[in-house]
Amino acid sequence: MGHPRDSVPVKRLAKWVGPILGAVLVAHPLLASAAGTSPQSTRATPDAIPAPQARLPLPATNRTVWIPSSIDPTGKQNVTTELNRFFYRVPDDTTVMFPPHAIYRSEGTVLLFDKVGLIVDGNGAVLKATTDGSKAPPAPGYAFLWPRNRASIRVENSADIRVENLLIAGPNNPGGYGSYQPALEAQAGVDVEGSSGVVVAKCTIRHVYGDFVYISGASSKVQVLDNTFAQNGRQGVSVTNARDILIEDNTMYDVSRSVIDLEPGTRAGVADDVDIYDNTIARAGLTFVAAEGAGPHVDYINVVGNKLIDLPMTIKVRASDGSARHDWNVMDNTTDYTFGSPVAPIEFYYVANIAVQGNYQPMASDRPSVAVYLVHPCDWELYGNRFPGAEAAEPQGIVGRCPWRNEATEPPSKAAVG
Repeated sequence: MGHPRDSVPVKRLAKWVGPILGAVLVAHPLLASAAGTSPQSTRATPDAIPAPQARLPLPATNRTVWIPSSIDPTGKQNVTTELNRFFYRVPDDTTVMFPPHAIYRSEGTVLLFDKVGLIVDGNGAVLKATTDGSKAPPAPGYAFLWPRNRASIRVENSADIRVENLLIAGPNNPGGYGSYQPALEAQAGVDVEGSSGVVVAKCTIRHVYGDFVYISGASSKVQVLDNTFAQNGRQGVSVTNARDILIEDNTMYDVSRSVIDLEPGTRAGVADDVDIYDNTIARAGLTFVAAEGAGPHVDYINVVGNKLIDLPMTIKVRASDGSARHDWNVMDNTTDYTFGSPVAPIEFYYVANIAVQGNYQPMASDRPSVAVYLVHPCDWELYGNRFPGAEAAEPQGIVGRCPWRNEATEPPSKAAVG
């Protein structure tokens, strides 16, 4: 998905407009027709929209067990220890069913550790926390950061895990913008660490202090599908060290900070092959997609078909250490929010193989505003977008040094970084 294209020439801009923020500026005009050819495209037809990664199949379990009735299902007692003892004994290749309408109060972390082939079916039950976890026993190995990293569920060192049909409720009420607390910022709804083949599907996660879903620890093949996420304290979904991620058909609203955060903490971290498709997102405190962490490996990213409500199409791709990145497709996304700022909503710094195509972002016409801002781009294309109210009547800007071209090499291949 979104891998390097063959023989895509560098687009060269013909007109100097003066630097903004000391860098490169590209302003895209309102196009008369979505079917028309943008002056910035060198092609007669637009790029094909890449398909998202295939959804993972259900794990092939061979038994079903129920949460035992001895564990309080009324929400009156903290049952973290009891739930963890139960899951510790559950064998691989098992479906675990929660009783319908049950409420399990968990002030700590429910840990799915070293499991293979596990389906956790919430069956409409609730897993809730009523405190910040500071008085609860820490999860094994996490005492030194407790309660900052008190996740509701942590999937660790596991494979082929599916968590579905569960309502996860935290104590961050009402949550949303203004509720960020650094001391509790890692309290995710679901934390995936060092695992593969993990699916979080058809869950509701709300009022957690951290992210709805946090993915790290060199995880792979993690999918976040068909969920409803609301009113949290940090990012929507964070990918800090993982690859092959699908975030599709989710509804998110009142995200405290950025909706999607692709943020390796070091140059060794990766956020590669991330597909962000067909989500509906209303309101966030910061950006739609943030990619401002360290290192060169935030590549092969597809942002396609998302609907934004009361939220601008802010996409920031800029490595904190100045690393170059490649292969980003931003296609067919829409928003009802009129963006008004001299800083463009869509920004790419040192990125090769960029396609910005078929998007709709209204721009404030009563102030200088541009839609796309490129610094040292390489092989980029804008096609068929509609940015009504943008400042320019024709494409403008300056193409900076292309980091790979000037080194007489090509962008790294997927095989080289994989």
